[in-house]
Amino acid sequence: PSSGVHSNGFSLVRRALFSEGTPYSLDEAMPRFGGATLAEILLAPTKLYVNTALQAVSTGKVKAMAHITGGGLADNLRRVVPDGLALSLDYSAWPRPGIFNLLSEEGVEEEEMRCVFNLGIGYCLIVAQEDVPLILGRIEAQGERGIIIGEIVA
Repeated sequence: PSSGVHSNGFSLVRRALFSEGTPYSLDEAMPRFGGATLAEILLAPTKLYVNTALQAVSTGKVKAMAHITGGGLADNLRRVVPDGLALSLDYSAWPRPGIFNLLSEEGVEEEEMRCVFNLGIGYCLIVAQEDVPLILGRIEAQGERGIIIGEIVA
């Protein structure tokens, strides 16, 4: 899982949360975020995935990787999927960080969020189905949680 918006989509965040008529301020403590301010939530450092990715790659089983940056999950993953194949993503497979729920409540459409944000998934590894248990074990050994979010289909 990601640590938040990862520096992507701040124009959209600003429009949704800080336009005239919206009730939010950067320094307001937000009970829904355990008392953290919006500034703390939005400026949470981007999680680094290098050690976890290296452990997975060392198995020789990783087919592709994608750092989920601007463009969202689908666009970033499409770049590593060969022509003739497609993605089938299950957007309900993981809990979204609360900031994305707040943005949705403030009127950001689901499709726009999918095109702009990581929605809680910061890095993806593509592996053969039979290698999933091995890779999940490597991820968990790094203290991270791996999540199966979809599959590559013909």
